[in-house]
Amino acid sequence: MADGDRWRIPEDFESRAAAYDVGRTRQACVGVLSTFDLEKQVGADGVTWLDRP
Repeated sequence: MADGDRWRIPEDFESRAAAYDVGRTRQACVGVLSTFDLEKQVGADGVTWLDRP
């Protein structure tokens, strides 16, 4: 919950986070979004995967 420029973390956050993790499917999805390495992406002109909806 936000209160101006402060965030309050609920007392039960840890148990809620653990319950969320238990309910998740434990599969990861990994894919190549750019053939440029990070240094080339920093200076590249043009649309990036971040610009996609």
